[in-house]
Amino acid sequence: RIMTHRIWKKIESVGKGIGKRVRGAGKKVKDAGRKIRGFMSRKIRGIFLAPIIYGKTVEEIILESSDKVDHFDTRINNLNFPVGKSCEAKNVPFKIFRRYANSEKAKKKGYRHADIFEILQIALMPEKIPRRYRSKSIVALGSAYQDQDGKKHVPVILGNEYSHEVPLVKCEDKWARHFRFLMVYEGKKP
Repeated sequence: RIMTHRIWKKIESVGKGIGKRVRGAGKKVKDAGRKIRGFMSRKIRGIFLAPIIYGKTVEEIILESSDKVDHFDTRINNLNFPVGKSCEAKNVPFKIFRRYANSEKAKKKGYRHADIFEILQIALMPEKIPRRYRSKSIVALGSAYQDQDGKKHVPVILGNEYSHEVPLVKCEDKWARHFRFLMVYEGKKP
């Protein structure tokens, strides 16, 4: 980010200098600077890939992760979250958002909310999560568990660099500032 800022400042200053000598030339350099800045910021803030194996049950994932995740909610089991996808392994593009986005808005931009199978496997690979989000609570709104009172609960990765846990948290209309939302990028649909 600092490097992007420095490059932008340099291009901007060069643009101003040229603009004084030759009328209109500064605008062209500024526009080129904006394009470079936009490209670099997308690359920095962009999507991260993580290998996900679909078709595993929730309990299989939990057994694999007993040494990496400290605690799982007891309601995360095969009965509450049955397997619904075929067996395949692939690199899935993820992005973490700071604000809640409803499903319609997300679909228009080519995203969908991550489900429980994806967030559990992300919890196994904390090194794949961008460093700035590792101390935040990451929510997957794609899978929800409904309790006897009719309240919905969603899986969340809580933790820091050294310990992680995956509880189910009550689904809120307004989320607190420390929550981030895990989305899967599927590409824009025409």
